[in-house]
Amino acid sequence: MKMSLIRRKLRINDAPARWLAIVLVVPPLLAIAGCGTSPAAAPPARAKSGKNPQVGPQTPPPAKSKPAPASGGPSAAQRVRVYRASDPPPRHDDARLAKVGIHKYSSQRMALYTDLDPEIARPLPEFVDRAYEAWTEYFGPLLPDREGSDFFITGYVMVDQALFRETGLLPRELAPFPHGRNQGTRFWMNDHSTDYYRRHLIVHEGTHCFMTTIDHPFRNRPWYMEGMAELFGTHRVDARGRLQFRVLPADREQFPGLGRIRLIHDEVTESGSREISSVIELHSNEYLSNPAYAWSWGLCQFLDGHPRYHERFQKLGRVVTTGIPADDWETLFADDQADINEEWLLFASHVCHGYDQKRAAIDFRDGEPLKGTPSMKIKVAADRGWQSSGVRVEKGKTYQATATGRFIIANARPSIDRQNPPPTDDVAPADDAANRPWESEPQGISFRYHAGRPLGMLVGTIRATKAPTKPPRTTMLEVISLGQGAEFTASETGTLYLRLNDEWNALADNSGEATVEIRESYDRPK
Repeated sequence: MKMSLIRRKLRINDAPARWLAIVLVVPPLLAIAGCGTSPAAAPPARAKSGKNPQVGPQTPPPAKSKPAPASGGPSAAQRVRVYRASDPPPRHDDARLAKVGIHKYSSQRMALYTDLDPEIARPLPEFVDRAYEAWTEYFGPLLPDREGSDFFITGYVMVDQALFRETGLLPRELAPFPHGRNQGTRFWMNDHSTDYYRRHLIVHEGTHCFMTTIDHPFRNRPWYMEGMAELFGTHRVDARGRLQFRVLPADREQFPGLGRIRLIHDEVTESGSREISSVIELHSNEYLSNPAYAWSWGLCQFLDGHPRYHERFQKLGRVVTTGIPADDWETLFADDQADINEEWLLFASHVCHGYDQKRAAIDFRDGEPLKGTPSMKIKVAADRGWQSSGVRVEKGKTYQATATGRFIIANARPSIDRQNPPPTDDVAPADDAANRPWESEPQGISFRYHAGRPLGMLVGTIRATKAPTKPPRTTMLEVISLGQGAEFTASETGTLYLRLNDEWNALADNSGEATVEIRESYDRPK
């Protein structure tokens, strides 16, 4: 990425009931380990001020005694004004620090002290300015502090950590950390070799600074605090210099060093997907290793990027700037927790670079048995993930699927970035734009494969009426090859779902549909 591009003025573009209850009733942790967020640590007091620097929603200023309001007037709680914690920036001898190689770079929202190369360091504070705009847009505006000062972060990005200790910029009492640690509106961070991941960590730690300005119910919930810091840290700068946060990585090349998708894939391959309850229950000590960050990011990305859950999940985030959730987690998600649990397991099993959350989202719709109806015809769109057939199949019964139609399975397909080398049968000759669009019928095309099946092949899966009680707790990972026509015996009683086989990050350039007829098969007379 060219530094001249980064220097431009950037613009922002935009489970079972048990896991629901955990968020609300788990006792607060003393501190979040992981990247080193320390929510329990109070910011340093302002010298000789006589003012209490530790002010939050639970420590309102003294209120003068007033007569009780008339009926219909504001309550006592509504009349009390609350403040965010006072945390003035530290003062350093910048000239002395410059002599030993530590320079200060400033923007409206950040002072950066670092021994980085000036060409690398100079544009970094402005990323925090743009992140601040994104934080306030998402979480809402911060409460004022008692002094009426602007929110301001001081960051220390260290190439030579010993130099920062010798100069007193890195407190000796600060616990060791592998990547970064924050206290109040200050953070300390070890440098990273890539431009992207350096910015990612700066925004990650800055997000912690923003999210811990007041006391709130999620402040000591590691899955949410670390997941949201990872979510905002995952960003991209487009060709016009516009900065976007909360993106799902499109490929490895633009997000070097991140590795969250690969970590999830490796754990799913080795031991299966973590359920939502398992992610929510992650303990702070588990954030001393990277998989906990990956799962927390994955859950926040899933809920924030899902077209059906996004608005409710963002509403939950208002707790960060108000201290009081508009609605609690259980109220927001209780009605469709079974759908969320199942779709999360599919997301975790299939997530890849460029995963298309919008088109992969499932419109869960229970099927009806074919009783009294000889067959059911369904249209299956090529640019969508699993789609309900509207047919309920019964375990042990045999059914016939017949499919017709032509559709586009690749129009102007970009190169697909897989999180792992594909199986040998997925390897195809180099894409030739002259051969596109790729037309397919329901049997699929023979020169390109996904998950061991031809692209465009009609496939099915059954969503069991009763979710399995043992891992993987979903039957929708079992895929049935159907093609133009096939008989299958239902392994479960539930709704049949259908799709036209394609990579989960390559649905956008598909078009058209197949028509599928489902009928129950009967024994033929001999």
